[in-house]
Amino acid sequence: MSLRELEDSCKVNIRFMYLMDNEHPTYRTFGYFINEILASSIEEIFYDINQKIFADEHVDLNHIYIDGSKFEANANKYSWVWKKATEKSRYRLYEKITALLEEINSTLAFSGLKMQMNTEYIPEELKEMGSRYADFVQLDRITFVYGKGHRKSVQQRQYETLLQYASQTGRVCRKGVYLWP
Repeated sequence: MSLRELEDSCKVNIRFMYLMDNEHPTYRTFGYFINEILASSIEEIFYDINQKIFADEHVDLNHIYIDGSKFEANANKYSWVWKKATEKSRYRLYEKITALLEEINSTLAFSGLKMQMNTEYIPEELKEMGSRYADFVQLDRITFVYGKGHRKSVQQRQYETLLQYASQTGRVCRKGVYLWP
């Protein structure tokens, strides 16, 4: 709404007339108020309003929640992040992690130890599980084999896959589509 439209609304619109107590300021008065009075304190007003909302509604800024809106990605101006697609890929990743943990548990069955499985996983937990697994099976990360013609041991493959899933889960978090439990 322009300043002239705002001036006209104060003369004609009954809601504006009520708010302005039947005063009819000119467009120049609105311009002066916006440019001279509000300009210097708008940041403080915005900050105070946000603090009031955060305090009253208990908003947690450490989590990002998606409501089905589409957001432009940084990579490309035509790249969009969709809620359903991200949820589907996230739960597919969780299923892969659970299957891997079941496989690890079957190989650890002789020792009586068991990796804990959840419905959702946090990257830090997965990295911790990987390091505990490597310590338990005494994996020497220096002697890992790579490249064509070399066969990885089952433990090395499981360890690397677990760390790969941890990094994928972390990427989902950084994109802002991971909903923390």
